[in-house]
Amino acid sequence: MINQDRSKDQELIDKRLKAYRELNSKLLQTNPEGTYAFGDSLSLPDYTYASVLLREVASKHYRNFEIPDTEEYKRVLKWKNGLTSLDIVRNTCFDDETIIKMLLDYSNGYLGGKAPPGKESVFTMFSDS
Repeated sequence: MINQDRSKDQELIDKRLKAYRELNSKLLQTNPEGTYAFGDSLSLPDYTYASVLLREVASKHYRNFEIPDTEEYKRVLKWKNGLTSLDIVRNTCFDDETIIKMLLDYSNGYLGGKAPPGKESVFTMFSDS
């Protein structure tokens, strides 16, 4: 989302989709029929990626990007949907609306604590204006 050069969007989308295809392949190797990465219970990779996968809502909102609902992403989508629907994940992370608001400045290229002009806070949602 940090890319501000729209002419590079497709190249970045292609790279992201390739990474998701590779992840899909790994998940098919480690737990082809299950929901989680390794077996029937949550493991470290599941906990690690849960918050990253929750942030996909901002990619959809700001860049109209979603993991395609096709066979080559079927397993990774099952993993994503399984993890992001768990109460333990939802109760320890921000809701979708808050994630979208928190990543507004980031999606506009303000990184590393740099706040946009006229904002005192890095996060637009926490500023007064």
